This record gives sequence, C-alpha cells and structure tokens, in this order.
Amino acid sequence: MKRPQCCGEWYAPAVEVAIHSAFFLGLNVLINYVSKLYFSGPHDHTLFGYGLDYHFPLFDSLLDCVICTPLMLLFIWVFPSLRRVSWAQFWEFKMTLTLIAAIHMGSIVLNNLSLEWLGLSINQIIKGAAPLPTMFFAFLLVGSRYSLAVVLTVAALAAGCVVAVPPTEFRTSAEGIIAAILSMLLLSLKQVLYERVLSNSSATGLDPFAITFWQFALGAPMLFVLWVCNANNERAAVLVYWRDRAPTAIWIATASALLALAYNMSTLWLTKVTSALTLNIVSTIKFILVIVIPGLADREFVAYNWVGVALYFLSLCLYTVLSVPAEVERYDNALKLDEEEGDRFFLLPGGKFLFKGEVHQLIVSSRSQTFTVTPPLRAADEHDRLWGHHISETDPTAERTDCCDWGKLCFSVSTYDEKNMLPTRTK
Repeated sequence: MKRPQCCGEWYAPAVEVAIHSAFFLGLNVLINYVSKLYFSGPHDHTLFGYGLDYHFPLFDSLLDCVICTPLMLLFIWVFPSLRRVSWAQFWEFKMTLTLIAAIHMGSIVLNNLSLEWLGLSINQIIKGAAPLPTMFFAFLLVGSRYSLAVVLTVAALAAGCVVAVPPTEFRTSAEGIIAAILSMLLLSLKQVLYERVLSNSSATGLDPFAITFWQFALGAPMLFVLWVCNANNERAAVLVYWRDRAPTAIWIATASALLALAYNMSTLWLTKVTSALTLNIVSTIKFILVIVIPGLADREFVAYNWVGVALYFLSLCLYTVLSVPAEVERYDNALKLDEEEGDRFFLLPGGKFLFKGEVHQLIVSSRSQTFTVTPPLRAADEHDRLWGHHISETDPTAERTDCCDWGKLCFSVSTYDEKNMLPTRTK
C-alpha cells in the first residue's frame, strides 16, 4: 500500500490529519455540551438552552448500543475491508471482548450519571487527571515505565486544569464526584486494555473498528439486564417520559446514537492517520473550548485562573517534548516500511495477516508439491495508527513452520538452500 499522491510526487499527510483532528475535536466538544443538555433539569441553563430533564443515563447508553450495532453491521456489509468481524473472532476472544465491553459501558454510564450532579467543568477536571491512573495501569498490565519527568509533567497538567476553572463553575456533589472518578478510572483501564489488544491486531483481527463493534454488540444485553432490574431506579421514569414527551425522547435517542457512532468512527479514522500522542493532544484541546473560552466570554475568570491556564499549556508542551522523539521515530520507520514494503502482506480468512514469502518446491518420495513460505511475524506495535494497514517484521531467530496441501505435510525450517530452493532440515 503506497501513500496517496497529489500534485505530482508531493503529498502532505498533515492535511488529512488536520481534517480528521478537527472532526474528532468538534464531536468531542459537541458531545459534552449535548450530554449536559440531556441530563440537566428544566431550570438549568446550558449552551443550547434549558435542560431537557432526561435523567436516564443507563437507558440512553442502552439505546446507543441498540441503534449503533445494526448501523455498524451495515458498514461491514457495505465495506468489504471491514469484514474481519465474525462470530469465530468473538468466540476466540470472548473473555477479552466481554471485559472491554463491560468496562466501556460502565465508564459511559458513570460519566453520564456524573453530569446530573456536577458542573461540566468539574467533570472535565476529573477527566484531566486520567493520565495518572493510565500510567499506573500501564505499569501493571503492560509493563510500561515512565520517567520521573513525565510523571511530574502529567501531575502539573492535571493541577493546571483544576486551577483554570472559574469559581462560578464549582458546582459539586459527593455522588457526582464519585461517579466521575470511577468513570475516569474505568476509562484509563480501558485505554490500557486497548493498547494490549491492539499490539497484536495484525494476527487477531481485533482492530479499532472490530473492538468498537463488539463494545456496542456486547454492551446492549449488559445494559438491558441492568435496566430491566431497575439498577438505578429509572425504569418507571423512562416509560413516563417516553409517554408524555415522545417527540423529544425520539430526538434525544437518535441524536445521541448518531453522535456516539460518529465519535467512535472518528476515533478510529484519526487513529489510522496519526499516533496516540496526537490523539491525546487533540483530546486535551477540548479543555480550552469547554472551560477557558466560556469563562472568558462570561467574564468569570479571576487572576489565579490565568495561572492555571499557563501551567496547563506549559505542562502540555513539556509532555509533548518528552514524548515526541519515540513517536517521530515510529512515524518515520512506518513511512519507510509503507513506501518500500507496504505490499508484503496478504489477508487470510479469519483476519490474519501473513508475510508474502517466496514459492518453494518440496520433493518427497519423487513427488513434488509447491507451497508458499510464511515466516512467523513479530507482534506489530505499529498496527493501524498511521496508514490503516499492518506493519510487522519477520523474526530471524524463530523456526519457520510451513505446511503444504499435499498430504497435510508440515515441517520446520531453520535455513534454506538458496541454490536448490529446498529446506535443509525438516522434521
């Protein structure tokens, strides 16, 4: 797969990144304000007017799953490249996918629940601290280690978020803070599980689209059971609201589901054309749109708020400087492989990518059989982050196991006789 070309041999990936980043950021901010509109009371003023008094975060998340699952199935049917999703894939990774779906749904429900009791700015402050538990979970589950400079920088960034909030925005409650903290912890854990699963997506087929689909598909029955059991005492109120305000309820359900699907899809496409670092930076920009700009417009900023804004931006710049060398190296290596060896792989049924090896001939008892050598692949940690296809390297130290259709004969090869194109050792 080659990079697209325009204007002769010139190509600017920054244009594509900018378009997807702007779309992702716009959806991120819009979802925050729309969620606040849904879950606020009729006397609470929001950006889009007074609240719609739709205090049903569990049922709203359930409808998102019910609507988005068939829509994503439609995407799979229309676009053949997405047909790596299958029942066989689910059955093979059922425990992992179920765990991720449960954590994902829990984080969404708790986040929506917190918006009923907290100001939007407080909700965003708590989310701003997410990198700290993310580093902790990454250390436990992935073995990632961070320098003291990175840890202190992330802590300073979170502190900047707190100090930058205008005093008029501090509307809090114990229930809301607990719900927001739990949501943030689940979100951090989910991101680490994403990293662990996606690191081997070239072999498993669990790319971002597949994970998103299974989150919705598996989340629907989980949320339905909780709603039927009346886990948060909203079942009766939901029926009354839909009976008395059916047009408003239908509008809320449709808009919420479409925004949820668009947000997940934009995250997928942004992940394809950029790195996790850029995605993180784009996500933090919403802090300015949600807190700083409204505070300036309403003349609510005081002196110490500017200190918080300055601390936030300085910490963000320092974090970028500390993290960018590894990202740039990964980016350059991926582009080099993409241009020189981007067509090295082919897709087998079940979604497994294998290296395109040379065709060899095996001679057994005066009979020959042609087969394709498929050297084992290392786990790819450059997965779908750049150009949407998998990049891997062969492992020169591993034995190569190959099979031919004739007689289902398999053998292991450590070296090859390049002159005769035959294995030098078989078993």
